[in-house]
Amino acid sequence: MENPKTEIERMFDIVLPDGISIQVLEETEREIYLVIPQNPYKEMSEIEIREFLGIGVEEVAQLVLEQQTRPFTENKEKNADLIAKVWKNPQFKRLLISDPNLLLEQELSEKIDKSYTITVLEESAEQIFVVIPYLSDGIMDEKELQSSFINLPMIVGSFKGTPVCTQHICFTTPQCGP
Repeated sequence: MENPKTEIERMFDIVLPDGISIQVLEETEREIYLVIPQNPYKEMSEIEIREFLGIGVEEVAQLVLEQQTRPFTENKEKNADLIAKVWKNPQFKRLLISDPNLLLEQELSEKIDKSYTITVLEESAEQIFVVIPYLSDGIMDEKELQSSFINLPMIVGSFKGTPVCTQHICFTTPQCGP
């Protein structure tokens, strides 16, 4: 994909802000990318989040992860716990980024095959990662391709407090209301 931003704008029929950088990454049989989603409420304390939304950081993480197509684990609750921990604990985030195999083994209490390379990337309002999953048959239909982009509107919607609506989904930010 020569210009991912242009392709995504065309696909979702939206115009993205100029400051956004989009990087497309393609997984291989042994290379996996895990993306830490942007916390749409990162400027708010846990107390403010609970007062504003009526839910905690873990529940916000679960809602954000519902938009992701590449979970950290098959366990939705564990995924949300991991993301909430990353959002709340900068040291945990640094460890996850620097040695994902070790940290995920500790957190999941499962052995991870050392032949896999796991790269952890952190999204922001300015940097978006689109991960194309590895398919053993090499064929990706349009639905699978579109699902690779599903978290984009939420991330773009949190760009400097601007709500983003596509023809399919509308996301708002704390400035607009839940």
